Amino acid sequence: MAYAVPENTPIMARAIIVNMGDSKWLTSKQGTHGAVYFAGNQDVGLFFKEPISNEVDHMEEAVIQPFMMTNGLTEDTTVQFQMLASVDLFFRNFLWCLEPFPRKAWE
Repeated sequence: MAYAVPENTPIMARAIIVNMGDSKWLTSKQGTHGAVYFAGNQDVGLFFKEPISNEVDHMEEAVIQPFMMTNGLTEDTTVQFQMLASVDLFFRNFLWCLEPFPRKAWE
């Protein structure tokens, strides 16, 4: 799936994510060790890291409020999302790819 976006325009994102693992996702409110974040894959140049707002048990949803995913694009980009734990572990239980195509002007 691909989306056309204007070149150099901030891109906002939001997400609803289901915890399909056995462990409860913790928030940074309980301390930093083990807190879970919705994040971009830095290997493809996406450097956001959004905390979850509430603990999330198995098969419960985490709602990620709108945030700026990137300041803008200047070339075709594949965007990958992941869940990160604050102990520098990452979960790749699910991964989405979007391909925004920058455009110089909307017609």
